[in-house]
Amino acid sequence: MKENRNYYPKGNTVNRIIRVFNEHGDTLSTNEIYTFMMNQIQLRGGRPYSKNPSKGTVAQILNKYPYFVKKGYTDERTIQGARMRISLWGLTEEA
Repeated sequence: MKENRNYYPKGNTVNRIIRVFNEHGDTLSTNEIYTFMMNQIQLRGGRPYSKNPSKGTVAQILNKYPYFVKKGYTDERTIQGARMRISLWGLTEEA
């Protein structure tokens, strides 16, 4: 009998986010992860990916899946000078 727990399958988008962490460092902001995913090249085809998730989708995946953990916050300024709080993410030990 199976345990009563949630199973989170690793799809293509989750694997791409994990690949971003492996290539670019341990702690990245949501904006950095999104930018690196837009510039990723396919491992097999050698071409850029034709389907990229939106920034909101990336943020939802980072919040939902247990493979990622929130490491903290950083404060940045907008063009108008307002403070903007941005989340920093990292990989858990299981991923």
